[in-house]
Amino acid sequence: MDRRAFVLAAASLASLPVFTAPAFAAVDKGAYEALIKEVIQAAVSKSVKDPDALAAKMESAAKMGVEFSKAAATAEPANKAIIEFVLANFDKIKNTPLADFEEQWHDGAAYKAAGHDFSKLDQAGKSASAIDAIIHPLTARAALLAYKADKKDEHLKTIVTELEEVLGHLKHL
Repeated sequence: MDRRAFVLAAASLASLPVFTAPAFAAVDKGAYEALIKEVIQAAVSKSVKDPDALAAKMESAAKMGVEFSKAAATAEPANKAIIEFVLANFDKIKNTPLADFEEQWHDGAAYKAAGHDFSKLDQAGKSASAIDAIIHPLTARAALLAYKADKKDEHLKTIVTELEEVLGHLKHL
C-alpha cells in the first residue's frame, strides 16, 4: 500500500464512530425477574425446604436492585441523595427484623429520620422502583428467615405480596 492510500485509509477509519464496551454491564432485568418468580413459586406452593437458600437468592436480587439504583441516581439526579442513603444503609436494611420493615422502610420512618421524604418520589418512577428493587426482596428475605424460625404461613403470604409488588416496579426500570 502506498503512502497516499495508507493516509486515506487511516483518515477513513478515524472518521468512524468509536464503540466501546460500557464500564459496567447493566443488570439483566430478566435474571432479576427469574429470581423473584422462583421465590414466589416456592412460597405459593409452600415448598420452602431451604429458607436460607431462598433468603440468599433474595439478597442477590437486592444486590441487583443496588445496580438498578445506581443507574436511577444517574438518570434522575434530583433523587440521588435518597438513593445514596439507601445504598449506604444496605446492611442495615438487610438486617432489619421483619416486624420493623413496614414502619422503617415501607412507611418511611428510616428515610424521615435521615431527612428524606420517600413519599415525594414518583412511586411509578425509576428511582422509587429501583429502591423498591432493594427493599422488597430484603423484606421477603426477612420473611423467609421468620418462616424458618416459626413456619407460620403468614410469612409466606408476606413473601408473595412483597415480590409481586416488586414485579410491578420492574417495568419502570
